Amino acid sequence: MRLLKTLVIAMGVLLVVGFGALIYVIAGRLTAPPPTPVATAPAVPAPQAEKLPEPVPLPKIGEALPPHFTPNFGEQTLMLPPGARISDFSAGGGRLVLRAILADQSQQLIVVDLNTGALIGTLNIENSGEPAPTSMLPGLPSVNVPPRNAQEGKK
Repeated sequence: MRLLKTLVIAMGVLLVVGFGALIYVIAGRLTAPPPTPVATAPAVPAPQAEKLPEPVPLPKIGEALPPHFTPNFGEQTLMLPPGARISDFSAGGGRLVLRAILADQSQQLIVVDLNTGALIGTLNIENSGEPAPTSMLPGLPSVNVPPRNAQEGKK
């Protein structure tokens, strides 16, 4: 029991000494003069950016690429149908897949080659009008997901 008392007193003293040292260091940093700035080299002006080439219209699907298409294709324009917006995208394997929501709320996947900027193709996603299966696995209950907004609820 006497050993335990001695250990508790020693740990208490260590705590008081530790807090005292912490307060001493903080006070010393608050009252110390600000550090002198280090001399730096003069700023070097940035090089001028190269002028980008004029936008080139993308060839239609199946057409041969013109000779001026290179792996660094610069700036290209991808024309979306009126009222369409990009809702999602994914890149991989040298291709960019854009998911567009069209004005009539149907969806379209647009595939673009990242090496050339060429439009590879589009995939229209349509509803067949048939109800979705209630469960993919027999014996498991189905989950009804509420619509995200009023537009989805009207379909």
